[in-house]
Amino acid sequence: KDHVRQEVEELGYATTLLGARRHLQEVLRSDNHWDRAKAGRQGPNFKIQGSGAEQSKLSMGSMWDRELFLGRYDAQFIAPIHDECVASVDAADPDHAVAFIKEFHECMAQPYGGMTIPVVSSISIGPDFKHQIECGDFFDEVAIRAALDKIFNKEEVAA
Repeated sequence: KDHVRQEVEELGYATTLLGARRHLQEVLRSDNHWDRAKAGRQGPNFKIQGSGAEQSKLSMGSMWDRELFLGRYDAQFIAPIHDECVASVDAADPDHAVAFIKEFHECMAQPYGGMTIPVVSSISIGPDFKHQIECGDFFDEVAIRAALDKIFNKEEVAA
């Protein structure tokens, strides 16, 4: 935070990891102490939330580039929710569902913004939003097939 605040004071703007800018010069020049302090909060907030938004948008762009929702799979994109993407796939054929989940997860976990640590994206599947089975942070076909079997064999799915 301190580094981003210093950067904002020197440059007059904050950037995301891919270079989008939030200009804060007007707030920084204010005679009002509270307005200037606001820039100290807005800069780091923009870097974090703006970078997260970029990452989600890149993931969704990759999904469309791969045509995940254009007929290769019987799947629908539902919505981005904060830093998650939600989709529905016909899981009557487990091989079909597993292949879709693998590609969907690859899009979510792609490298971003020159970061040197891997992007981790947890996988959660279920028949609805309330009843989800956590399948881990990395694609694990065995865990996903077990979760699908549990869902379609109508076993108790933890809330």
